[in-house]
Amino acid sequence: WLKSLSANTFARLNHLYWLDLGQNSISEIAENTFAGLGSLQTLKLDQKKLTSLSSSIFRGLNGAYLYYLYLSDNLISSISKSTFSEINSLHFI
Repeated sequence: WLKSLSANTFARLNHLYWLDLGQNSISEIAENTFAGLGSLQTLKLDQKKLTSLSSSIFRGLNGAYLYYLYLSDNLISSISKSTFSEINSLHFI
C-alpha cells in the first residue's frame, strides 16, 4: 500500500485523464505531486488517511481540466484557503 506521494511522481504522464489512488494508506502528499498531469479530469483520493489539505497539494494542476475530485472517507480536519486556487475547472468535490 502507498503511504506517501513525493513531488513530481506523475510528471511524465501528461496524457493521463483518470487517476485512482483510492483505498491506499496515503497520509502525506508532497507539493507538486500532480504537476504535469495536464489532461487529468478525475482524481480519486478517497479512503485515505489524509488529515489536511495544504495550499500546495494541487500545485502544478493549473493547466489541467480537473472536473472531479474525490476526497470522501478521509480524516480531513483542515483545508487551507488557497488549496483549490489553481483548479479552475473543478465541478465536483
